[in-house]
Amino acid sequence: MWKRALLLYFAGSVTVFGQTIKDYSGVFLQTQTHFIRQTKEPDDPIVLKIDQESDSIHITEFQNGTQVTYAYDLRGRPSPNISPPGVHTMDRVRIKDDVLLIRSESVDPAHPMGPREEVMQLYPDLRVLSVRAQSERGGNPKWMQTAEYTRQENLEEALGKAAEASRMNNCVPGRPYIGKRPWKVSADGKSIPGLQLGGAWFDQVGWTYSFDVSLGGDFFRGLEFDPTPRGVEIRRNGNLVSTYSGNLVLIVRPAIAMRPRLTPGLSSLGLGGWRFTDDLRGMRFHIAWRGSQTHDLGEVPAELKSYTYSPTKKLTYTEYWYEMEIPASDAPITNSLEIHVLSPSGMQFGCVNGSLLPSTH
Repeated sequence: MWKRALLLYFAGSVTVFGQTIKDYSGVFLQTQTHFIRQTKEPDDPIVLKIDQESDSIHITEFQNGTQVTYAYDLRGRPSPNISPPGVHTMDRVRIKDDVLLIRSESVDPAHPMGPREEVMQLYPDLRVLSVRAQSERGGNPKWMQTAEYTRQENLEEALGKAAEASRMNNCVPGRPYIGKRPWKVSADGKSIPGLQLGGAWFDQVGWTYSFDVSLGGDFFRGLEFDPTPRGVEIRRNGNLVSTYSGNLVLIVRPAIAMRPRLTPGLSSLGLGGWRFTDDLRGMRFHIAWRGSQTHDLGEVPAELKSYTYSPTKKLTYTEYWYEMEIPASDAPITNSLEIHVLSPSGMQFGCVNGSLLPSTH
């Protein structure tokens, strides 16, 4: 059963049932996230637009092109809401002094998670909004995550800043390989020599998208990675390898996971695990070699493949991935491969810049 409490401290004032409460209306951009002992800038900033009237308050959440509005009745009447990706709640508001308490009860048995609360507090300067996510365990509240938002002049400005900082629009450095020999890259139930270059992720309201990128092919057969005082050297049969050769196989594994707003700090876990959905069909990929010799390959044709296997008699899994051939173009081994993941309409979903050598980052 879900429970959510929301304390709102308002900058102006509005009279509700003879009580004067502060007005919380405005537009706020997420600028910091505190989780456990870590403080950082948000990977995919959220924008909040708050509209308060004498008998109701509407909170709209925007993230990476998606949005949802939560409506609450200030007269104490129950307020039905839906938290993406489809968690139904019945919310009720109680006003105490300048505090607005909103308690949510889940009416959706498909999502039987523990009680959940949020506390939102506007700082005295009226510019910074603190949002603390809370869950209850054993009847005791436990803070899980705190986010800070800064007031913006208007919605357009806030959405522009959020888009600029989003992981969708920035290239993520890959994870350089630090082992002795290449790993194996799985495809069609078989393995080919290769390496995992990295991955890209981004959040939307209710969902988390993931794209894991691997590079394989005959080029990787017999390679050895030798650390030296000058850095890592790549050799084959004792000879130094300075360029890529032949055609390489690029594999991108897309997945999506549910991320209800009521589960802070657990976005990468999701509910029901990672899966492939129809939203991930028709992906496009723009590829470029970056480094001392830049070569933009443009959009490279990709084939969506799948492989079904049964680890037990009762369990059957299907893996999906996009596979494409990448010409090595005699690119220097110090170059990185930049992979832009695009939606069917051409909107960028993420970008990975992967390299074999740590020294290139």
